[in-house]
Amino acid sequence: MGWSTFGKHSQIINGSLPLSLKGKVYNTCILPVLTYEAETWRLTKRVQLKLRTTQRAMERKMIGVTLRDRKRAEWVTEQTGLRIS
Repeated sequence: MGWSTFGKHSQIINGSLPLSLKGKVYNTCILPVLTYEAETWRLTKRVQLKLRTTQRAMERKMIGVTLRDRKRAEWVTEQTGLRIS
């Protein structure tokens, strides 16, 4: 569900809007869907890894960086300024 919501907001996310606005859209529209009912999940290391991987992939997409650009995850998070789920 998280990726479908991300796709619905792709014009905002992929557009030339300021990163701060993209971050607000992510935090208010996408992150709640991504973590919907998370308090009922059994939070294993595997689930944590999947959530972190998904968030980092979305962050990379927001700033136009691919894995081939070989930017560290910390750098990507620093650029976006998003909270870690």
